Amino acid sequence: MTRLPNSLCRLFNVLAALASAMLVAGGAVAAAPPIDERQLLDAGFKTLVATTKVQQEWVGGLPAGKIRAMQRTGKKYFIYPDASRNQIYVGGPKEYEAYAHSI
Repeated sequence: MTRLPNSLCRLFNVLAALASAMLVAGGAVAAAPPIDERQLLDAGFKTLVATTKVQQEWVGGLPAGKIRAMQRTGKKYFIYPDASRNQIYVGGPKEYEAYAHSI
């Protein structure tokens, strides 16, 4: 696995904080399971690896098999956790739409 650049690491941390806030608020977008990670990658989702213990715990605490919507600085993101690999798949509206059309 590759180490994340600082800018992606910061984005990952912010996304983690936003996801926690959304869990408390109860907002989520769910796709019909099972989700094929290859389809996410083909749709343009990027993989971010959890490199710290806090990130790994956050990824492990996300509900498996669901794509969740998040917003940061006016931009919308969609994330899908893969706790077994300590990573998340991240895409924007364009990538999510491409994925939704592929299923």
